[in-house]
Amino acid sequence: EGLYRNMTLHAWRVYAVSPFANNALFVSGTPAVTAVTVSPSVATLSKGASIQLTATVTTQNFAPQGLIWSSNSEMATVSSSGVVTISPEAVSETPITITATSAFNPTVKGTATITVA
Repeated sequence: EGLYRNMTLHAWRVYAVSPFANNALFVSGTPAVTAVTVSPSVATLSKGASIQLTATVTTQNFAPQGLIWSSNSEMATVSSSGVVTISPEAVSETPITITATSAFNPTVKGTATITVA
């Protein structure tokens, strides 16, 4: 039993050395998404089938190229990577529109039309 005194000194430091010179890239102008193109733009699928859609995003000044995929029909689901799956209960008469919307500029979109056979 007794009273004890603990003394601790902490020194936190960061020291880094790099053989490269400091560099920064500055681009004049505003980043912009100019177009989204979905391929294939037209497809025919049977009920229960799937297809992989790809989208090309055209940008200026290093704008982000993220996409949000959506379907105008409950009979077709689309994943975040562009895989479209048609429901087995899909109706053949109505074409389905799949839209790829730019996450950076929601006014720029690309579409694909899928017909159920």
